[in-house]
Amino acid sequence: MLITFGLLGLSICAAWLPPIRIGDRYRISPWLLLFIAAIAAGLLSGYLTEFGIVELGALAIAAYFAGRSEANRSQRILFGSVAIVLALALAMHRLPGFNNPVLIENMKFSADAKPFTQYANFDKASVGLIFLVFLCNRASSMLDWKEILRRTIPIALLTTAATMLVALTIGHVRPDLKLSSFTPVFLAANLLFTCVAEEAFFRGFLHIPPYSFFGCHPSHHTIHLFSWQLTFSD
Repeated sequence: MLITFGLLGLSICAAWLPPIRIGDRYRISPWLLLFIAAIAAGLLSGYLTEFGIVELGALAIAAYFAGRSEANRSQRILFGSVAIVLALALAMHRLPGFNNPVLIENMKFSADAKPFTQYANFDKASVGLIFLVFLCNRASSMLDWKEILRRTIPIALLTTAATMLVALTIGHVRPDLKLSSFTPVFLAANLLFTCVAEEAFFRGFLHIPPYSFFGCHPSHHTIHLFSWQLTFSD
């Protein structure tokens, strides 16, 4: 498990690395090498089958053609729609070909907490990687990272504080601070295999202005964001 999902996690991290030059004519992306290695390890370990590889290949092809700058509006709508359907089916584990192992099973981290189970989802994590590299704008320089952090850190701190304050006030949660032996596993899997997939799909793809991706009129942007937010909000 460690080799397969370790390689998968590294491939996601490598999405921000520049391509490697091979001679004067060829370049290959580090994420692709690591992803191929993860697929091979997963196939040998039984975490995915040939069906899963075909499904991931179909998603990658659809995402690639949907995200090409040369694609016209009809191509973007066609391939983008295929990518959405495949991505949702994979992320919700509706397609065969994947045997996702359990990382944490029925663990109670507090005396009155509900049992918690967490899986290492190869299908959902792969969706995040494919959408990230083909359909999302990624930071490519230190200036980009500084600008992202400058804009997001204050908002993240404010929304986290406000959410926790409301949750504590209404009694939905109570303080019970601890660091268990499962904390590193939970954080790594949640960040790389869950958060990246959901943010790449919802924020990086669905929430971009539709007039820049699907070619819709700019006036439809607000309606587009509002409808998706209602559909996928918890």
